[in-house]
Amino acid sequence: MDYLADVLHGRDQDNPSYFNHLRAALKIERRHIGLALGKYPFWYVDIPRTGSTSIQHAIGLKFGHPFGKDQLTDGTPEQFGMRSALLPNHTPAFIAQKVISDSLWDQLRTFSVVRHPVSWAVSFWQYSKSYGGIRFDGESFEEFLTFLADNTNAPATERSFRPASYLQSDYLFCPVSGKKLVDDVLRFEERDGIIDWMAINLGIELDDNVKMMTTPAEYMEISSAQEALARQVLREDFERLGYE
Repeated sequence: MDYLADVLHGRDQDNPSYFNHLRAALKIERRHIGLALGKYPFWYVDIPRTGSTSIQHAIGLKFGHPFGKDQLTDGTPEQFGMRSALLPNHTPAFIAQKVISDSLWDQLRTFSVVRHPVSWAVSFWQYSKSYGGIRFDGESFEEFLTFLADNTNAPATERSFRPASYLQSDYLFCPVSGKKLVDDVLRFEERDGIIDWMAINLGIELDDNVKMMTTPAEYMEISSAQEALARQVLREDFERLGYE
């Protein structure tokens, strides 16, 4: 039975029973996720602007659903359907843990990649101007930092689910207990370390994708005043991620 089709049909017919079909569809999807993670017991928490496209694309090509990248900015269609709708791109660990279940999450080898907070913010700002999609209407770096501060002011559990709602550390730590939920946190600046980790733990050679793990932010200069503001807004990332 196509439960999702029934959900859409029931909604169009104003039939409240479609909620039952929705629950069934979600249950089946969670079962598929559990089967995949039972076979490949790892999970990658993909933080935006940290080389996540390169890593997720490579993982999806090898392991398929639900590990892949559901959309690439160059329009590459080869991973369509390789990402679960319950675990969309850039899902923080505390949300992924709920979807996957606490017991299964504890059995997984989880990893993520972070980068220097200022470089991350600059890259995020540049991306917002080039591609949009995060509802930032300003122009300057200062405006973007204010936008980011406003979006991350509330507790993480109360924010809207979109990339601009989280700092890097929000992806890694439980917002209630403060516990780190991800086993291995790699650094974007240490590309050789990422490549070695992927080869050793997942059997993936990232060499062909390394070119995607660079951004214009690495070559941009910002003023001392801009950096000071960034450090203020991203103070929690500096503290939790160990950057200076």
